[in-house]
Amino acid sequence: MSALVALALVAAQDTLTGHTREVNCVAVSPDGKTVASGSVDDTARLWSDGGSKVLEGHDGDVTTLAFSPDGKLLATGEMYKKIRVYEVATGALKTTIEGLDGRVTGVAWSPSGATLYASNIDRTICAFEANGGAPTAKVTLSYQVVGVAVSKDGTVASLDDKGGVVLWSPKLERKAAFEHGNGARSLAFSPDGLRLVTSGGNGPLKLWDVSTGDAAAGFNGPALDGLGVAFSPDGTKIAVGTFDNLVVVVDAATGAIKAKHTKHERVVTGVAWSPDGKRLYSSSMDMTVRSWPG
Repeated sequence: MSALVALALVAAQDTLTGHTREVNCVAVSPDGKTVASGSVDDTARLWSDGGSKVLEGHDGDVTTLAFSPDGKLLATGEMYKKIRVYEVATGALKTTIEGLDGRVTGVAWSPSGATLYASNIDRTICAFEANGGAPTAKVTLSYQVVGVAVSKDGTVASLDDKGGVVLWSPKLERKAAFEHGNGARSLAFSPDGLRLVTSGGNGPLKLWDVSTGDAAAGFNGPALDGLGVAFSPDGTKIAVGTFDNLVVVVDAATGAIKAKHTKHERVVTGVAWSPDGKRLYSSSMDMTVRSWPG
């Protein structure tokens, strides 16, 4: 079955239900065949071909997740200081990574898939070999780290809850820093790695030029308290999941709002695009994952 057909099967069901508690996060595999979600019900799920597969073995809330660049593995982060790596094809647990200091708030793969980066609530960012073991690099910040992202060239970005954004080398050597502002909650690189979007708090959505650390010219972001944010695959749009139950799509060049989706009944915790950009997925505290036109 082609990736396009498989994606259509997933997207045909507008609402994906099965989690028994709030859904914290959502991701789409690089080939578009599988949607992954993580929940307060201590499980992650893989959705494909109209059904779902439960990934069990978690000790607590699944707080974050990410597919490997080749789509063969899924990394999940937990409330209780662990990362687990599952085989997507079988659902089998491949590796459990320990050595974190608090709740995992973000996971991101290096472009090669050899390294996993994790942020956690106890102010640290760690780099691990994807097959497990002790951290290969670790840095401690002044405030709780709420997210981590990796660009196509391997640059790592972190965001703390006071709005501090830091860019790091793949070995977690500090490169640059700038400020989003208090209440920051999420971040994402553009597909080309040249821009970084940050959201959260009472201020506007912000877009940064990665090379200079300056605000991107011409972008006037709306005031959205975003808990999840993601660039479309072509880099022209940004999706934001908000605390007022909305999925908002804005123009990545200007910040103008292009669409608002309103069917969620509680906070939208995460957003993710299909690789062809035709579908947008959102996770919510209303225990669902929803699919929208991209």
